[in-house]
Amino acid sequence: MKRSQGLAAVGLAFLAAAVAFSAAALLARQPAFFGVAIAFVALGMVFVGQVRSGR
Repeated sequence: MKRSQGLAAVGLAFLAAAVAFSAAALLARQPAFFGVAIAFVALGMVFVGQVRSGR
């Protein structure tokens, strides 16, 4: 597996975790989970952005 493919997979995993934490926040009615979801969205975007920029 190339390094860029690995970074893309990690980025998508972070984005999937963000969706899961958002769903957990809605189901449990706990706003703290949204903070974790936002952090995972940011991390996912960074990893996907690195792949798209070619680094």
